[in-house]
Amino acid sequence: MNLNQLRYFRVIVDEKQYTKAASKLFISQPSLSNSMKAFEEDLGGKLFNKRGHQIELTKYGQLIYKTVCNTLDTLDQGIAEANKMLAKPANTLRVACLPTTFGTTLPKTVRDFKKNINETAHFILFSKASIPILEGIQDGRYDIGISSYKSGYEGLHFTPFYTEDIIILLQKEHPLAHLEQVKLSQLNNQKIITYTNDIPLGETIANNVVKCIKPAAVDTRSIDEVGIAGLVASGQGIGVCANTSFLQPFDLVKVPLDIPSRTRVIYTVYNKRTSHSELVTKFLAFLAKDSVRKTYQLID
Repeated sequence: MNLNQLRYFRVIVDEKQYTKAASKLFISQPSLSNSMKAFEEDLGGKLFNKRGHQIELTKYGQLIYKTVCNTLDTLDQGIAEANKMLAKPANTLRVACLPTTFGTTLPKTVRDFKKNINETAHFILFSKASIPILEGIQDGRYDIGISSYKSGYEGLHFTPFYTEDIIILLQKEHPLAHLEQVKLSQLNNQKIITYTNDIPLGETIANNVVKCIKPAAVDTRSIDEVGIAGLVASGQGIGVCANTSFLQPFDLVKVPLDIPSRTRVIYTVYNKRTSHSELVTKFLAFLAKDSVRKTYQLID
């Protein structure tokens, strides 16, 4: 049993179904199901009864839910109070970044900054999805974010940082796999696998691709490229997604999609209503350099 399982359990109960809960938690539905199965095994009791697509708590589950909510509320309150007591250490920068660059390009950027600009700077790096990044920037948990754009965050300043190509992901034997580029019209009557509309990139694909074609079907269960690639590899359709490092382990064909190159833009983000340290200002300026931005463009 772990803290994530407690938080997952509360969200499932609040949302009343696994699909909505997985989307809200930014994890795949199979991962959420497996986590809850392990949670039930640890507890030794059944938590849910299924009613169609929705779930309801068993009597045992109701007791556990009350306990979990009280536990998490107490924990969150304690963490919030502790954070108020601790000022951010001097010369420290908190940067939240999309997972696709968190373990690859961002650490090199930090090393280069420390080597050339400020060798004593201390970085705390976070790997997050776009919406948690923006919420964290807004409430002061992070100083700088590298994420998608999302409307509704009026206090945040977005600066274009780099772009990601939108591609078609195919099995090698698919008729479109031999093409150098795929036109939108060639996606008509195809079964499309792409992101959930609950995330910014899902909205981008929906508005710039899905609404422009007549697909046979659209599967929007996935929250990342791994989920899309897994469904494509199992023969369930063709993927429409960003070309990221997450796709490297998959033996699939990537074909560029004939849409504007700046369809998918990643931004640097900061809170313009907050006063910033000299370190924040210098790192934003460093990220704005062309030599730095180019390192974030994925080259196959």
